Amino acid sequence: MAYTASRGLRRAGPGACPAGGRPRTAAAHALAAGRLFTTGGDRVSSGQAQLAAGIALAAGGEPEPARRALVMARALFDLCDAHLLSAQASREERRLRTASHPAG
Repeated sequence: MAYTASRGLRRAGPGACPAGGRPRTAAAHALAAGRLFTTGGDRVSSGQAQLAAGIALAAGGEPEPARRALVMARALFDLCDAHLLSAQASREERRLRTASHPAG
């Protein structure tokens, strides 16, 4: 089973990807943004960048780096009490786990 992004990202479509639909490039941009946000002390934005990177890495067929990015995103959101964003990161982790280990 292939990884599929959340409904909101699917609805946005490939045109919403600043890397022109190239998941690995999008992940690299998101990780770079996350480093900048971390340097600036903006945990929520850093978490959002990690979340975007995790989703892009999963879509690019890199489940382990995707999982690490999603775990980092959730941890950052938890530090800020950003419960809705933390829940979103958890949902993406579950979706990735399901895609990596299909039932059957």
